[in-house]
Amino acid sequence: MLEKCARGGVIPEVVLTYYQRSKNGSSTYKALEVQMVNAMVTSVSVGGGGDRPIETITFNFDSIRYSVTALSSSGKLETKTFLSKISKN
Repeated sequence: MLEKCARGGVIPEVVLTYYQRSKNGSSTYKALEVQMVNAMVTSVSVGGGGDRPIETITFNFDSIRYSVTALSSSGKLETKTFLSKISKN
């Protein structure tokens, strides 16, 4: 990521995925997926406190899609997707 930030350039697709353990702990499911199209790394920093560093990476992008999955009250997984396109000036 540091190299992409220093050199610039577009990354055609960036996908970040977060998995969550089921309530009974027997399995995992994809709770969140973030997809960015035509992304550029605009900054990378490392900070934090205590015994664990925290890395922060920021992006610019043409569009972003969030897919959020949660357990419904009936216990079934339900996914909702949100899309945002950044207009070009």
